[in-house]
Amino acid sequence: MRAIPIHLSLALFSALAAGCWDRGRTVEPLQVDRTSPVLGDPARPVLLNDALTVYFSAPIHPLSVTEDSVTVLDEDGNLVPGELRVGSNWVAFHPEVPLSAELLDGSFRPGGHYHLQLAGHPRPDSIRSRDGRWLEQVVAFDVFVATRDRAPAGLPSILRPPTSELPFFLRGSEVPLPVAADAPRLPLHFSLPVLPTTVRPEAFVVRLLQEPVVELRPRAVRVQNSPLDAYPGSTVELELGALPQQVSGGQRALVAGDWLSVELRPDSGLCDYGGQ
Repeated sequence: MRAIPIHLSLALFSALAAGCWDRGRTVEPLQVDRTSPVLGDPARPVLLNDALTVYFSAPIHPLSVTEDSVTVLDEDGNLVPGELRVGSNWVAFHPEVPLSAELLDGSFRPGGHYHLQLAGHPRPDSIRSRDGRWLEQVVAFDVFVATRDRAPAGLPSILRPPTSELPFFLRGSEVPLPVAADAPRLPLHFSLPVLPTTVRPEAFVVRLLQEPVVELRPRAVRVQNSPLDAYPGSTVELELGALPQQVSGGQRALVAGDWLSVELRPDSGLCDYGGQ
């Protein structure tokens, strides 16, 4: 019988031992580390525009984060609209911000109860790490939203102010803005998001610049989430109607060539999320 050289025997033994050690090694599954803000505590509710961010124990594969693997449901099991954003080891759900004075047209409603769900093993659409590990199990969090009377100290509403050093002001237009004479809508651009509950027609002065000057009454105002170009603020649109109403009484149709001016009353009460 041919003898096996001793150095080859040692190499073969080392390879077999390494293989046995690999098979016995425990691979930790992907896990949830924490959430921001803290979820599940009714005493610490989130605000209407708070993003829900989940941090994981390892970098996650961005393609495993989908509208099926990360969902927010209301108490009736309906999907809540919002935007998903993915980072190295986190995923965030950004809700749609309410724009109406009642604050009922956003993703979250005041005092609402929702459920944030993350797909995990054994679901085939489980969230995975970049090295292929699955989230160890389906994970769910209760999301409690603050009621209208539970605004944090110093805030006039349950909307969190943006992180910005900009003052709150009305941006003037460098050139006259054209509007349709038969359906005039006047857009006003603000430097920061406007608190919808403070927007009302009486906050604005609209004048028809002719002799004599005529003040017109806006029929409706609404906040829009379409900022001007790259500015971080928001837009308030004033609607005058096909036949604008004069404050002094009667109506006045607009014609081509008319000039309008718009200003904010000093006592308008209009403010941003932070109460400025």
